[in-house]
Amino acid sequence: MTMTLRALLLVALAYPLAMAQAEGPPLDVKPGLWEMTVQPQMGAASIPPQTVKQCVSAEKLRQGFAVGDQSRGTCRPVSVRSSAKVLDVREECKGESGNWLITAHYEALTPETLRGTGQIARSDMPGAFNSTVAGRWLAADCGGVR
Repeated sequence: MTMTLRALLLVALAYPLAMAQAEGPPLDVKPGLWEMTVQPQMGAASIPPQTVKQCVSAEKLRQGFAVGDQSRGTCRPVSVRSSAKVLDVREECKGESGNWLITAHYEALTPETLRGTGQIARSDMPGAFNSTVAGRWLAADCGGVR
């Protein structure tokens, strides 16, 4: 899997379950074990859907986090709007192979379901990677899933 596709999947999986230093409340979703199905797409090429399980703690929902590599200072949130039902994020990343613009829009349909879209555009590549996401809460206990 290419680095860009990994980053796209990260966008699709990470943002809906936490806010990225947003003003306003986090999405109104339950902490615990979530199943996320991501349908990536680049241009006319469709990539098979990916389904993963992710553990989201109450602390992670409160603190928020960003998708990009904040530890090395390569990504920074540009714009974040959050409410209990909608999360919109724009983030800029800089890397050796070029700059990226990440955008994401998520909706909490219920505390146990969400849907969203994400996009990654790179300055050194034409077009963009897009994705749609559907998430569902499975349980309060994450078991061995991180």
